[in-house]
Amino acid sequence: MQFRVDQALFQRFPELAIGVVIATGIDNRQGGEPAAAFLRKQVDAVRSAWSPDRLETEPRIASWREAYRSFGAKPKKHRCSVENMIRAILDGAQFPSINKAVDVYNGRAWGQTFILRESLGSDLHS
Repeated sequence: MQFRVDQALFQRFPELAIGVVIATGIDNRQGGEPAAAFLRKQVDAVRSAWSPDRLETEPRIASWREAYRSFGAKPKKHRCSVENMIRAILDGAQFPSINKAVDVYNGRAWGQTFILRESLGSDLHS
């Protein structure tokens, strides 16, 4: 597997940080109730911690909007994934469990990055 990033991207966005996770030895086929419970907890945390007004003033969301603007995208039409998911949750969307990996990824995207910095249960590790 190869992961490549055009250096022009870093020239345009010098503070850009990109991470890649490679996980081996994981059985993602079985149900993952700890991961699903974590996702539900994060959905509840989004609903209690966020509002549409807060999204409009959040600096980390604003930086994504500015990045999108810089390459010609309209940030109200093309939003970053975290903003889209938070907006969907605020609008009442349910995020059902997909699988362990996706549930943890989505929950971490909302929880780690934007809502809470908390230690996870014994079945989920940072």
